[in-house]
Amino acid sequence: MADLPESQTYETGIYQLETTDPVVGGVNGISNTPAKQLANRTSWLKANVDQLLTDLAALGITDVSGLQAALDAKLNSASYTAADVLAKLLTVDGSGSGLSADKVRGLNADFTHTLATSGSQKLPSGYIRKWGHFPSLGTGGATYNVDVVFSTAFPTACVGISVFLCISTSDLGSPVNYRNSQHYYVAGLPTQTGFECEVVYENNFGYGRRMHWEAIGY
Repeated sequence: MADLPESQTYETGIYQLETTDPVVGGVNGISNTPAKQLANRTSWLKANVDQLLTDLAALGITDVSGLQAALDAKLNSASYTAADVLAKLLTVDGSGSGLSADKVRGLNADFTHTLATSGSQKLPSGYIRKWGHFPSLGTGGATYNVDVVFSTAFPTACVGISVFLCISTSDLGSPVNYRNSQHYYVAGLPTQTGFECEVVYENNFGYGRRMHWEAIGY
């Protein structure tokens, strides 16, 4: 005696034997049709349940109680806050995901900065701006050499500098002091670590000068 063959098919209906149907056995016998259809449904259901159990096991869920515990641990989507979303994003390292909480448009989100009279600002592109000042270059002389040393070197290059000069005196409210105080500077090519600058006073040697500078690089 052989078993009925089964297929993983969900039958849409189960044949009802009629009173006029003859009793015919065998694989394709009409008397076995309802049993085959039920067997097909059972086989289809078992295959799907087996796949579901495999998928749950991959999530660490091995029984119904584990499934309930996992569901209870899930946060209701209606209760999700911006802080919840941020907490999830911060766990993404970007490797193969196309997303990283540490990047801005694909660039490392490095905004390292020092905000002070002498400081610096770094941008994600790698652009770096530095600045500083000399509060007093002295009085009584015509030429002052200034050696500017950056607090930290540019990683690759310093590509440009700007220098601003003004007088340093308690009498800045008197227009004649700064209208008649003429001066200029000559700067050497900057390096990754700094630059040299010569400040020349053309007159009013009795008034000291202040020097402010900015440098850009990467």
